[in-house]
Amino acid sequence: MLQANLLAFHLIAIVCWFAGLLYSGRLLIYAQEAQLRPDAERKLLHDQYVLMKRRLWFGITTPAMLATVGLGIVLMLRINVHHLPWFMLKMTLILLLLAYHFCCQAIITAQARGRYRFTSRQLRVWNEVGTTLLLFIVLLVKHKSIQPALISTVIACSVLGVMFAIVSALRRKKAH
Repeated sequence: MLQANLLAFHLIAIVCWFAGLLYSGRLLIYAQEAQLRPDAERKLLHDQYVLMKRRLWFGITTPAMLATVGLGIVLMLRINVHHLPWFMLKMTLILLLLAYHFCCQAIITAQARGRYRFTSRQLRVWNEVGTTLLLFIVLLVKHKSIQPALISTVIACSVLGVMFAIVSALRRKKAH
């Protein structure tokens, strides 16, 4: 019963963490695109996006990341799978995800200080890094094997890539 509850709260924390990561990514893009607006509008949007990103990041995203990691450690110790190859790869991917989290935080901080180092296109690509890590981690846990998880991730990313290409082509066609 305790382990089932720990797992449930771990999953809830993961969902909250990723909701924050993915929405923060969108806010980074919107804030970057706001830099193309006239001065008064740009200032107003900058201030609003700084506030929204700060509240999201420190009110939801980071606490959810801490809960995810904390509950994950407790579960790891309880279920004793840390020696299995798929789990070692999962831990590596989680370390990459944590690095992604802190890189996002650095971008948020830079934008708050008025430093916009990335284009909106670069930020759109960056936002997909988290999604790809999420896909691979979830499929790895589901399959509990590296090869099927990798194959499933490649297929999922390919489908998403084709969908993105179609949407982009439709947008370009509509713009002309």
